[in-house]
Formats: sequence, structure tokens, C-alpha cells
Amino acid sequence: MNFIVDSVMIAELRNALLLGVHDLDRIAGDIVLDAAGEGENFAGIGQRTITTRKNEIVLRDSAGIWASYTQGPDARTVVHPDSKNVMILGFFTPETSREVMIGGLQDAVDILLKAGNGDAEEVLVIP
Repeated sequence: MNFIVDSVMIAELRNALLLGVHDLDRIAGDIVLDAAGEGENFAGIGQRTITTRKNEIVLRDSAGIWASYTQGPDARTVVHPDSKNVMILGFFTPETSREVMIGGLQDAVDILLKAGNGDAEEVLVIP
């Protein structure tokens, strides 16, 4: 059981949003929002190989791609029950307002803090 993932999934369902969660301690260097080249590969969850299409929106760091907007997350930055520093991402659709997304992200944080019986040292919402 992973209360971090469960907390984010509950917030997704309660707010009808697509969210993602990654372990920040597994990200190498700076986070870069980028357009992938045709045929770049990264290991997805379940060790499946994900191959990008030209101009697919991805997140990468110095070790490579760790998430694709359309194809999902990687295996390297997956959260574990003992993860201490996580990033919750919100994926917008044309129908999603900023207010709804911020509310859904805050809901995920609130559920996570309650489930983990703890406090966050720092919570940042970056629009």
C-alpha cells in the first residue's frame, strides 16, 4: 500500500483531474519542460519502454525523460511509501480552470498530510 499514491488518486477522483506524483529525490538536476524528438525512449512504470513522438511534451532532467504529458510517468521517479519529497503535477485540459486545478492540488496535499500524519516543511503551488 502506498498512501502517497492513494492520496493523489483520491484527489483526482474527487476533483475530476489528472494528477501525477513523482519523488523529487530521484530527479537528477534541473527539471526541464521540453518537446521531445521523434523516437526518444524512457522506461515507464512496469518497465515498459515508452517511445516519444516528435514534439510530444515531456519533463526531463539530466538523466533523461521522466514524464510524458500523453504517455505517462517513468519508473525512475516513482514514489515509494518512504518517499520524503514529492512533486504533485496537475495536467490541464482546455476545460480545466486554474482555480479548479489549484483546489485539486491543495486537496491532494491535504489528504496526503492527513494520511501521513505529518506536516510538510514546504508546500509550493507553481502555476
